[in-house]
Amino acid sequence: MRSNLQKKLVKAMTVNHHDYSRLVGKLEARRVNVLKYQGDTTVDFRALKKGVFCTACGERLVRVNRNLFRCGICDETMPILEVAQRLIEEMKILNRSWTLNPVSIQKFSGGQISDFYIRKYVKGGILKY
Repeated sequence: MRSNLQKKLVKAMTVNHHDYSRLVGKLEARRVNVLKYQGDTTVDFRALKKGVFCTACGERLVRVNRNLFRCGICDETMPILEVAQRLIEEMKILNRSWTLNPVSIQKFSGGQISDFYIRKYVKGGILKY
């Protein structure tokens, strides 16, 4: 009813009296990175399909220049640093017992990212194992 509308709007438009500024920090602190039932894969490293793949469509990325990869299907462009960090994270997810070094990451990328590049940016602190 029109007579009740003003009262409803006053209730709905009140300022929130609760402070949620620390909520993000609390949720981040409680986030579980490694699940209880998450185990290492039984897949052998040599049996994996090597290469760099698109996150959106799963197609193999093509190296455009020394700093960029591009997907041929969805035309998404990704910087090489982002691709290299994603490869490292994928290797960690697949099996935590695999040794992560520049040579193994270079092999996992199918030779598209050189071990020198990975070593350089790990030493510089930009890429992290």
